[in-house]
Amino acid sequence: MKEKLTVEQQIQHMKSKGVQFNIVSEKEAISYLTNNTYYFKIKAYAKNYDKYRTTEKAGQYVNLEFAYLKDLAIIDMLLRHYILKTSVDLEHTMKTRFLRDFNNSEDDGYHLVQMFLDENPSILDDIKRKKENSYTKDLSNKLLTDGFAIWNIIELLSLKDFLMLYQRFYMEYPNARTGHDLYYPMQGVRKLRNAAAHSNCLINTLKRPYSGQVRYNSKVDAFVKNIGSIDKKSRSSNMSNQVVYDFVTMLYLVDEITESMGMKEQTIKELYDLVHGRMVKHADYYKKESAICSTYNFIKKIVDFLYEKTYTNRGI
Repeated sequence: MKEKLTVEQQIQHMKSKGVQFNIVSEKEAISYLTNNTYYFKIKAYAKNYDKYRTTEKAGQYVNLEFAYLKDLAIIDMLLRHYILKTSVDLEHTMKTRFLRDFNNSEDDGYHLVQMFLDENPSILDDIKRKKENSYTKDLSNKLLTDGFAIWNIIELLSLKDFLMLYQRFYMEYPNARTGHDLYYPMQGVRKLRNAAAHSNCLINTLKRPYSGQVRYNSKVDAFVKNIGSIDKKSRSSNMSNQVVYDFVTMLYLVDEITESMGMKEQTIKELYDLVHGRMVKHADYYKKESAICSTYNFIKKIVDFLYEKTYTNRGI
């Protein structure tokens, strides 16, 4: 078991690992770790940096300032906020498209839901528990009494359960689908949103080797291949990172299914401003970090592509 450390001892431990305090002082770092974040969280971003393999510095980080970790933590926080907002908008858009397809199907709204609940009794148990939630109590009680239809049960389902219903509907009524199959792309967005909602670090694993096996989607891959400024090597390298792939999938869906032009413009402009603004506020911190620069440039080219495409379509 590792020893419990005070914040002051955490600073000394970082120093023993080669983390430097030339830009952010030790006193400022103590305040930051006390009031803004915690040691385990900020230390996670050190995974993006190399360590000395030889000499008396073996095991220590190469050219790593506490300020770099702090900056990455702030950028990560802003990305999580963006992901949460955008994923909620995408869920709403997906449900709207789903109900549009349902209206053109032969289902009465109750038949498929009953099959779905019979096949997944745990989902009904979860809905029953929502009777105790002040935000869903009235709707849950009403539906448990009057019966569930597609157009109202989706208000009570988690995104995971909604995607199960989505997949079940198109299995039963394949001819009702009017667009691409969004089940697998939205699964990637769901996982990304869950990570953001739980404040998990997202940009702490930009260096190889990446963990996990990416589940590729032909539509997402074609979307990136269509961006002429991204070469094959960059595409292959960056899309092998699960977090990067899921983030790109989210951008693909913003472009593919967002029908409100105002919503699309706002979503893309917000990310464009983040990529060209706060992300590069301390660009000098990362000049020697190829993994960080490679990922940033890859995402920037996608964002620039979407920004130009969206605003060119308006004739601006």
